Amino acid sequence: MALLPRLGWLLGATGFVAWLGWELRDGTALVVGAALVAAPVLAPRVRRGWSVPALAPLLGAAGLGPFYPAIAGFASTALRRAGLAAAGYVWLCCAELLTSDRLLFGPPVDAAARAAWARSLPGAASDALLPLASSPVLVGAAVWAAAAAVLPLVVRGRSLALDIAGAVVWGALVTGAHRAVAELAGSHIHGTDARGAAAGAALGALAAVAARAWGLWRRAGEPAQFP
Repeated sequence: MALLPRLGWLLGATGFVAWLGWELRDGTALVVGAALVAAPVLAPRVRRGWSVPALAPLLGAAGLGPFYPAIAGFASTALRRAGLAAAGYVWLCCAELLTSDRLLFGPPVDAAARAAWARSLPGAASDALLPLASSPVLVGAAVWAAAAAVLPLVVRGRSLALDIAGAVVWGALVTGAHRAVAELAGSHIHGTDARGAAAGAALGALAAVAARAWGLWRRAGEPAQFP
C-alpha cells in the first residue's frame, strides 16, 4: 500500500509530460520533466510528499523562496528533509527557466527565453537546461538541503528560549549562504543577490519556532508531519 501514492504520482507526472509533448511543446515538456523527476530521484523514500517541492516556486513568486527549506524540514529524516529541499530548489530553477522571472537568483544569463525552445527538445537541452546545469547557482540546492536537514536539530521544542536562539542562528546562516551563492555565481546571474533571502529565512525560522511551540511539529523521535 505504501507504493500506491508514489505510483499514482508517477503516472500522473508521466501523463502530464506526455500531454505536453503531444501538444508539440517538446522543449517545455523536457524542462517540466526535469523538475518533476527531482523529487523521486532526490527523495525516493518520501511516500506522500513528492508534490511538496511545487511550493518552492510559489514561494519564490511571493519573494519568499528561502522559506521553503523550513517546510522541507518537517520531513521525518535528515535524508528526506535534504532531498525534498533540494528538489524544491530544482523546481524553482526550472520555473525560472519557464517564466524568465527572478524567483530567487533568476535564470542564468545565457539561458534563452522559453519562446526560443518551447517546441524543441534539443533547444531546451542546450538553451535552458545546459546553462542551468553549468551555473554556480545550483550550489543553492546544497544550501537548501543542509538548511532543511539541520532545522529540527536547532529548533528542538524543549525550550522556547533555545528554540528562538537556534532559529535566529539558522536564519542568519541561511541568509548568509544565499549571499555567498550570489557572489559565487557572479556574472552567471542577472542580479547581485537572492530575492527574498532575508525575509524568507526569517519567516521560515519564525514558522519553525511557532510550530514547535504550538505542537504542530513533533519533537525529535516522534512521527513527523509527513513521512
